[in-house]
Amino acid sequence: MSTKDAKIIANCIKGDKNAWNEFVERFSGLAMWCIKDRLSKSGYTFNNYDLQDIHQEVFLCIYKENKLAALKDHSKIAPWLSVVAGNIAMNKIKHIKGGKISEKSVPLPDILEDKTLSPVEIIDQAEREAIIAGAINCLKPREKIIINLYYANNNTIKEIASFLNMRQGSVASLVARARKKIKKNMHKNRN
Repeated sequence: MSTKDAKIIANCIKGDKNAWNEFVERFSGLAMWCIKDRLSKSGYTFNNYDLQDIHQEVFLCIYKENKLAALKDHSKIAPWLSVVAGNIAMNKIKHIKGGKISEKSVPLPDILEDKTLSPVEIIDQAEREAIIAGAINCLKPREKIIINLYYANNNTIKEIASFLNMRQGSVASLVARARKKIKKNMHKNRN
C-alpha cells in the first residue's frame, strides 16, 4: 500500500469528504469486481441496475458506519474491501431477491454446454474442477483474490498491481507462489 493510500484511509476515518471521493475512485473497480464475483459464485443472477445499487451500498455502508476505523492494518485494505463488498453484496441481493435463488439463476458448469463430451468426460472434468477449487480454497485470502483476478477475470499482472496498489513484481511472485501451492494441494487431494 502506498503512503498516499494510507493518508486517504486516515483522512476517511476522520470524515474528510474529499478523501472519501478519492477512496471511492481508487477502490471502485476492485469493489465492483468483488461484487460480481461473489454474486456469480453464489448463483445469483443480477442486472446492471442491481450491480450499481450494490456498489453504491458498499461505499455508503463503509462511510456511514465508519467501517474503515475497524481496519487495524491499512496495508490489507484490498482483501478487507473484498470481504466487505462480498458480504454487503450477498445481504443486499438476498434482500432484493427475497433470499431465494431461482433455478434459472444457478449457473451450470460450462462443460455441460459442450455437447461433444461423453458422460465419463463430464464427470472427469467436474472432478478436476472440484480438486482445483479445493486447492484454491486452501490459499490465503490475498492469494485467492490475485488468482481469481488473474485466471478467472483474465486481468494482467499490471492491472492487478494497479487494483491492489502493489508492485508488479510482487503480484507476479504471489501468482507463482499460489500456483505452487495449488499444485501441491492438488497432489495431496489425488493421493
